[in-house]
Amino acid sequence: NIEASQAVMEEIEHAFKFNDAVLRHLTVVKKKAETGPSLMMRNVEREEARKAQQQEYAA
Repeated sequence: NIEASQAVMEEIEHAFKFNDAVLRHLTVVKKKAETGPSLMMRNVEREEARKAQQQEYAA
């Protein structure tokens, strides 16, 4: 996630459009930045906590 001005976003979108390495992109404009952990990061944290708990019980 990034915060940028409209001019910067237009430049990024233009670069993505012509870059073969970028398969898909989606630009979303929001009034307020999301500052909490993403859904993917919450899943990673939950999995790490589960593994730590399993190791604790095994010890």
